Amino acid sequence: MFDLSWIELGFCAALTLVVVGPKDLPVFVKGIGRVMAKGKKMVNEVKGSLSRLEKEIDISDGKAYQEDNWQTLLPPEVQNLPDDFIPGSLPASDHQQMREQRKKAMDERGSNSEIKK
Repeated sequence: MFDLSWIELGFCAALTLVVVGPKDLPVFVKGIGRVMAKGKKMVNEVKGSLSRLEKEIDISDGKAYQEDNWQTLLPPEVQNLPDDFIPGSLPASDHQQMREQRKKAMDERGSNSEIKK
C-alpha cells in the first residue's frame, strides 16, 4: 500500500517511541486507532449516502429496474391499494372478517397440501 519495508516501519516505530515516550505510547496508539476508526466510519457513511443518492437519481430518471424499486418489497395487498385509500378508514369488524378469511384460506391450502402427500 505505502511500499514501506520492515526497516522503514521499525524506524518509524522507534522514532514514535522516542518522540512520544514509552509511558504515553499506549494512549497515543489508542488515539490513532480512534481517529482511524472515525475516519473509516465517515468514509463508509459518505459511500452509503452516495449510493443511496445514485439509486434515487436512477429511480427518478426511470433508469432503475423494477426489482430495485422499494415498492416491490411491499406485500401484494399494499401494492394494490386503491388511489383513494385512507389509512384507518376500515372498521374493526371488517378487519376481523378479513383475518378470518385469510385464516380459512390458509387452512384450505394446508389441507390441500396434506391430501397431495
